[in-house]
Amino acid sequence: MKHSKIIIVIVLTVLVGFGIAGRLSGQQQQQQQMSEEDQKMMKLWAEYSTPGKYHKYLEYFTGKWELTTKMWMKPGVEPSVEKNECEGKMILGGRFLFFDLKGTMMGMPVEGLMITGYDNYLKKFNTFWIDTTSTGVFPISGELDSTEKIRTETGVWDDFMTGKKFKVRIVTSIIDKDHYLFEMFMDDESGKEFKSMESHYTRKK
Repeated sequence: MKHSKIIIVIVLTVLVGFGIAGRLSGQQQQQQQMSEEDQKMMKLWAEYSTPGKYHKYLEYFTGKWELTTKMWMKPGVEPSVEKNECEGKMILGGRFLFFDLKGTMMGMPVEGLMITGYDNYLKKFNTFWIDTTSTGVFPISGELDSTEKIRTETGVWDDFMTGKKFKVRIVTSIIDKDHYLFEMFMDDESGKEFKSMESHYTRKK
């Protein structure tokens, strides 16, 4: 019974969103017909689905960016250096940040897409990355620090070469209105963390 009520609430939410429910019977009349429990569920659904201040934070990353990226295959080696461009925009009514990158990685052409959102229920950011260098999906999740300028996300990814899993930690730091830093840390063969990537982003004027 509980699940059927949730389905009804979802349908009503969609109808209201498209203005259909209002045309059929009027939103006020519909509210009066709903039970107290249904109204509570509608309120919770609205809170869960409505963008908030952490979605506003993601708007900082919209626009076109130039980036210089250093990549280290393992500790103690010289990094490869690439210069690329990307663009970020908010999608789905300001609920998610969509990032589109086209450029090179380790000298090879690459296209990549990243989507980041903030889950109002779980109280955390969720990000996933896909690109033309693999057929995998790479998810991470985490939180902002107290300054709300440094976002730390972690994940466990699969290594197709070894068949094992490895931990990643990604830190995104806002420097000023036109610059931010993206850092990726991984474990080496001994399990010790090292920096594997560093990207400096500059907003294009």
